[in-house]
Amino acid sequence: MKRFSRILSVDIIAKASGFILLPVYLKLMTQAEFGLYGYIFSIIGVFALVLNFGLYVAQIRLYPVYDCVDRGAMLFTVNALLGGALSVLLIGAFLCRADYAIVSFLFSHQINYEAYRTLVFLSLISTVFALMVHTYFIASEKIKLIQSNNLAKAFLVNAVVIYFLFISSGDAVYTRLKYVFISEFALLIFFGRFLVKKMRFKFRFDIAKRSLKIGIPIMLSAFFAMLYNLSDRFFLEKYSGFEILAIYNLGVTIAGAITILSASFQIVYLPLFFKEKDPVINLKNVKKIVKTAVPGLLLLAGGIIFVCWCMSRANIIGKEYQSVVTLLPFLFIYSILQMVTQLYINFLVYFEVMYMIVLVSIVTNAINIMANIILIPRFSIYGAASATVIATTISFLAFFFYAKKRVSLAMS
Repeated sequence: MKRFSRILSVDIIAKASGFILLPVYLKLMTQAEFGLYGYIFSIIGVFALVLNFGLYVAQIRLYPVYDCVDRGAMLFTVNALLGGALSVLLIGAFLCRADYAIVSFLFSHQINYEAYRTLVFLSLISTVFALMVHTYFIASEKIKLIQSNNLAKAFLVNAVVIYFLFISSGDAVYTRLKYVFISEFALLIFFGRFLVKKMRFKFRFDIAKRSLKIGIPIMLSAFFAMLYNLSDRFFLEKYSGFEILAIYNLGVTIAGAITILSASFQIVYLPLFFKEKDPVINLKNVKKIVKTAVPGLLLLAGGIIFVCWCMSRANIIGKEYQSVVTLLPFLFIYSILQMVTQLYINFLVYFEVMYMIVLVSIVTNAINIMANIILIPRFSIYGAASATVIATTISFLAFFFYAKKRVSLAMS
């Protein structure tokens, strides 16, 4: 709890700064620009998870397995494997212009993708390797570096982006994409050196094989998660346009407070979880965590909704965004369910049965897409949020019961 509070205190500051600055972004960008940027940013994030090939999980899982020299070789092997695969895929996609087909499918409304294209590719690369640096800090339990990185992202990136949005008069989406990338790439270079210093520059094929065994199912799961995370925005953009999508993106950003808490806890808990040899102890600990966390998170969600209501009444959140207040209860339920679900997904990684993550992802994604098709044309943002809650509930139940079954089998 002491280590968690250290991480959480910084994440609260970082999240609070982002929350406080939301009205600034809403003023500096039109509603359509805010909606478009949020959609592009989401696309970059989910594609980066797929293009990581699940190797960020392999890096965390294998870190405690190897010691000293072998650990250095593992870090180099995993990241070199990622760099090679990513280079081949992205260079091929760029030269073949395959991304235009993806954009044509994802966007029903016209956008100036030609202007954003290079920034999107560069942002993908930066996001992929930033995840590797972050997960190295998690695996090695470098709490101070995680704190420093989070603070730098909160203050440096926002300060740079807001300054250039304020002085620029052109496309606000392009300006924000450009300076988010420049700022985050600078942070990647600075913090990435800590990972590079720990590498032993020797490629090990046995480690590569084991990494891919862990990573490929995670990549497949990330692919279905991409469909899961984009399908709501995809259908909202198709049926409602960027203005309505902006309201939904605002709600997702605010509900992301729960995601920040979840990520902070995972940073501290995952190394301890994987070090524990007795899965029964892990299961008991997770039950205690859930019983303690869920009531507290519900109270937090209620408090944030009340603050947003006050901000809407005071016109800090503009009239065009005020329906976000009635949307937030759905999004907070989803966020809390997702946090609890992740605690049980950890067991599948623990037992290295990642194929079950893929199978559950296929089923829940199919349910989510069908629910979106049915609900979004009739209920817009509320239909999107409801579909997500339904699919996440099914996902939680599947992982909960399977995790309990695996623990029972391990002890029999």
